[in-house]
Amino acid sequence: MKKRRFEPDHELLLRIVATLAVHYPEPLPEPDDTLEELAAGDRENLFMHVIYLQSLGFVRSNLVELFPSRGQDDLFQRARLSWGSGPVLTRKGLNAHLGIEPVVW
Repeated sequence: MKKRRFEPDHELLLRIVATLAVHYPEPLPEPDDTLEELAAGDRENLFMHVIYLQSLGFVRSNLVELFPSRGQDDLFQRARLSWGSGPVLTRKGLNAHLGIEPVVW
């Protein structure tokens, strides 16, 4: 069985960074509602993109695992995986958003 390869959606990345930039340097309030709307309710896709931005150093995601997953069905459910205090845009992320430093996705 082949694993699905993650391909970032550049428009979604830009929308996430722009949303976080509005609240910089504070964490995003109500991240579940705000960010899930950006990802059209696809929580897995949202987390993959937030983690991707975190790996680039643009975001601190503050994800909290409340209990271990029992399988694929509950892997990304709100009751199991939630935000500690909402994601926070880093200075590097803000600079990329403002176009101060060139960024290669």
